[in-house]
Amino acid sequence: MPVKTVTISDSEDALIQTVRERLANPQKGIKVSLDDL
Repeated sequence: MPVKTVTISDSEDALIQTVRERLANPQKGIKVSLDDL
């Protein structure tokens, strides 16, 4: 599997960290209707 090195900013790093935490500990789904969006 090829590995690509990418330089990211601090804000992107924080976002990626948040995403990883949420993937590791998923919360219950939130029901939203299309009208609410």
